Amino acid sequence: HSPIVHGFWRVQLGNVGLYKKVAGDEVAVKRYARDLPADRLDRALFDHAFVGLGVGTLSDRTSAASAVRLLPTFLEHLRHLGLLAGSAPTGRLGGWLKMGIVGTTPAAGRVILVGDAAGLVNPLQGEGISQALTSGRAAAEAILAGPDQAAARYLAGLAAGHLPYQRIAAASQAALLPRPKVISGVGRVLTLPGIGSALAGGWSIFWNELHDGAAPGSGRSIATVATALGRGATARTATRRWFDHVLPAMAVAPSP
Repeated sequence: HSPIVHGFWRVQLGNVGLYKKVAGDEVAVKRYARDLPADRLDRALFDHAFVGLGVGTLSDRTSAASAVRLLPTFLEHLRHLGLLAGSAPTGRLGGWLKMGIVGTTPAAGRVILVGDAAGLVNPLQGEGISQALTSGRAAAEAILAGPDQAAARYLAGLAAGHLPYQRIAAASQAALLPRPKVISGVGRVLTLPGIGSALAGGWSIFWNELHDGAAPGSGRSIATVATALGRGATARTATRRWFDHVLPAMAVAPSP
């Protein structure tokens, strides 16, 4: 779905609805789902659908475990709605994916975590590739500069590069995740005529954690305002307190 055709905000926040609408159009599915006719190998190995479901929870392990126990009931509900067909899954694959560094100590002693292992997943949209690359480079540079203080040096670099955004994004996710109606309302406001086109550039910079490398202009200015508002709105949250008290070393650079 092209943002030029449908509008930036409608695609960013309503892409699931757009795909759901097209999925019910048999002609569109046949026209666009395949680019080559299926051969015997496709039919034998690849011409099958697999559904992956992610369970979003907060850092409370008790509620997280409860969400996992309720997953079969949720799958049955999807079958009742006609959104899922076939027999019940025989097992679960995957594991917990921490977001926004919350609940993680990225480095201590002789151990340094990078990417997903360090919790460097964008809590607002799930992006983690760029954070994996930058944290991997930061870890290598910290080690090459001196193994004895590599962990402290890595934490300081991580704090400078990612902590300001992750504090805001993680706290926002924790506040919004249990409130789907609030998320829907915010999405509707942001997609109103005039508002969406005015904020699109700045929101894309903020949303994707691109503020530091963004070129000067209205988009970066909007992202700066969004960052300041987010910092103020999340200052007293439990997630922000976790960052401030559990990871104090992330704000302290190693001694030369």
